[in-house]
Amino acid sequence: MGNSEKAVLKTLLYSDIFSFPLTLDEVFEFLISNKKYDKDSVKRALAKLSPLIDTQDKYYCLKGRKNIIAKRIEKKRFSEKKSTIAVKFSKRLSLIPSVLFIGISGGVAALNADKNDDIDLFIITKKNTLWSTRLCVLLLLELYGARRKRNREQTKNKICVNMLLDKSSLSFLKNRQNIYTAREIAQLVPVFDRDSAYSNFLRSNSWVKKHLANSTARQVLIQYRLDTTHRLSQKMFRLLNPLAKQIQMIRINKHKTTEEVTDTLLAFHPKDYAASTLQSYKKRVRQAEKLYNTHLNI
Repeated sequence: MGNSEKAVLKTLLYSDIFSFPLTLDEVFEFLISNKKYDKDSVKRALAKLSPLIDTQDKYYCLKGRKNIIAKRIEKKRFSEKKSTIAVKFSKRLSLIPSVLFIGISGGVAALNADKNDDIDLFIITKKNTLWSTRLCVLLLLELYGARRKRNREQTKNKICVNMLLDKSSLSFLKNRQNIYTAREIAQLVPVFDRDSAYSNFLRSNSWVKKHLANSTARQVLIQYRLDTTHRLSQKMFRLLNPLAKQIQMIRINKHKTTEEVTDTLLAFHPKDYAASTLQSYKKRVRQAEKLYNTHLNI
């Protein structure tokens, strides 16, 4: 088994964790490799792996998993509808002067959302405005009746701002520099971008290329090349930031689970999907290595 076939097999093994078959373009874009391959090489690798994989309606998956293809097609329709909702609310949230970037993340970004899933947003804020920005975002979503609330059963199409980053600290720490985070970054759907925050974010996390060498920046829907927000409003958000933190920490401390809370990063993930996904991925790779008598180099 050549290196390109190993990379394709690892990519399908990873996506199978999410019962997510891939198109040729997606196998190419999310290829798990620290070396770039062109699309023809990926196509040839898929052909060589034909005894190990199934294909139908332009989708590829592991052998015996063809049943997930119909589900993927259905989830794509749900995800596209949710993306429209995400764009609508992102446009409204972009009016907050301290917001630099808004991207759709999670299952909706991957086109793998169920009908009743919520919608995850990823936000980058101006320096020293993380907490005041989040407070303003939550208040606006509450006003529109769109906020995803903790422990509520009805979460369909609600907006969950599950990660916010301060502009001053865009690079993820070593403990997050893994294939799970790399894939989340690569599949982000950039909706709003101010002052090139998106490209700065990608540049600050260039380590992603060590996992997904073929990944590239995506087209931004709404882009402001120059910051036109009023300096007074920016100063107000910075001044309110310590108070906004105190207010929010009272509630966060009451319900804290696996959230990561600092002055430059707010990551609200009650369940540690990264750890379980990485564990499952390593297990699948080991099984594949024994089954196919090869070494996949993870």
